Amino acid sequence: MNTNKLIAKFMGYKKLHKKFQVKSYNSSNEYYWEWEEGDVVCDPDGDIVENYEQEPISGFKELTFDESWELMMKVVDKIGDLGYNISISRSWVELRVTSDSKMGFFEIVKGHSNRGGKIAKLEATNIVVVEFIKYYNEKIK
Repeated sequence: MNTNKLIAKFMGYKKLHKKFQVKSYNSSNEYYWEWEEGDVVCDPDGDIVENYEQEPISGFKELTFDESWELMMKVVDKIGDLGYNISISRSWVELRVTSDSKMGFFEIVKGHSNRGGKIAKLEATNIVVVEFIKYYNEKIK
């Protein structure tokens, strides 16, 4: 499964059939907005998720949790709300149980490139988050 799809489902994103606006261009290369209808990805509040060009996203694979700190931090916050702690430091990313023991023990640490590791901090965070979601879906949910 694509990691962005896995994260999206964990976050409560869903595909809904909705009307939405898309940017179109006339023969003079001027843009205007027109209405379309179709399946689009929506956040847990039912709002349409858009890409950086403000176009609706039609598939989970188009989401960019693995490329965007803005999106990734929403995932980190949700994991924190479940009672887990994610530490992102200069040299590693760590996720572990810090409160209610009934949630089960989970710990993963991943080094990143700020201190000689081979991967970037966002990539290390993505790896930790994906491993947690797999654990959460199997053991907790």
